[in-house]
Amino acid sequence: MRALATLAPLSALCGILTAFVFRRFASSGTRRTVNRILAHVMELRLFLDEPRLVWNAQRDLLRENLRLFGQIALPSLIAAPVLGLIMWQADAVYGRAPLRAGEAVVVTAHVKSGDLASVQMEAPADVAIETPGARIPRLREVSWRIRPLRPFSGHLRVNTDGERIDIPWPRASVLGCSWMVWFFGISSISCASIHRSRWLARQD
Repeated sequence: MRALATLAPLSALCGILTAFVFRRFASSGTRRTVNRILAHVMELRLFLDEPRLVWNAQRDLLRENLRLFGQIALPSLIAAPVLGLIMWQADAVYGRAPLRAGEAVVVTAHVKSGDLASVQMEAPADVAIETPGARIPRLREVSWRIRPLRPFSGHLRVNTDGERIDIPWPRASVLGCSWMVWFFGISSISCASIHRSRWLARQD
């Protein structure tokens, strides 16, 4: 629940920013194109027993979809890298659960330089290191089996210059769902709400 308390405003903000990007950079004919797409979809449903009409509706639907892609290409290229960066960083916060107490896992240190034989794991007191380091000189990797005595979400270190330590974190869930489900759901609702409110304001 605490994760959702911070994820919800982040998702809403991303949705609002996406709405403004599309509002600013999308073609002015996007709404008309979407309406034509919906009309052709209705044609497909209404004239299933008329092959010629269905063929024409499919042709027109494909043409309108290609037109829509062209109209939203620029805002999509602007928004996609930003959303990708936000989701990449958010996954480290919302998508990673602590290691479970009593469950053994294998962690691997990638070492930049030095003698692999001297590399040792430095773990906190509530993490038991159960095996000596298994060394792979060709890959400059050293692996250990560890067992947390209580749920662990901290950091592990080695006594030398290491590039990184790979820890197989379990996947977390937010109220039974992946955090990405909440992220896209809240972002979509926020984006649609902002877009709708701006559209209504233009009608007054």
